[in-house]
Amino acid sequence: MNRSIRLLVAATVVAAAVGLAWHFWPSEENRIRKAIGGMAADATFSGKEGNFAKMAKIESLAGHFTEDADIRVDKVVDLDSGLHGRESIRQVLTAGMPFIGALKVQVHDVTVEIVDETHAKALMVASAQGGGQKDIAAQEFQLKMVKEKGKWLVGAVEAVLGYRKPVIQ
Repeated sequence: MNRSIRLLVAATVVAAAVGLAWHFWPSEENRIRKAIGGMAADATFSGKEGNFAKMAKIESLAGHFTEDADIRVDKVVDLDSGLHGRESIRQVLTAGMPFIGALKVQVHDVTVEIVDETHAKALMVASAQGGGQKDIAAQEFQLKMVKEKGKWLVGAVEAVLGYRKPVIQ
């Protein structure tokens, strides 16, 4: 084998090994991005789900938060208080279940900063579009992420003032 073919084969093997490592051993940043993407998927409803399917998604969505999670959106919506704790989040989502129709939630422009082995910050834009509507509500959020038992969970969510005020109906 001539030298250029050996270099090409070696480069291909190294690239394949790096690709496999990237896929099977994702970085903490990618794990956080995946967790945030999973939240958006759990918050998305086709409008055709039955109550059991909605409850399963709500339970999964609540499971992305720590037991003592805080959600604060008072900077952009006139609310005197936020939500505190996974159980409060679950209760609010369950109370809204009869009103959940089609809803598409997406996250954009996610930036992640690893603080230490068990803490990180994420900045993202979340957008939501109701069933068949062209209007999209978008809001920037800062998340404080906490790694518990090997899983990245949301410890706090705060709406960032200065992006766009969400459309509340």
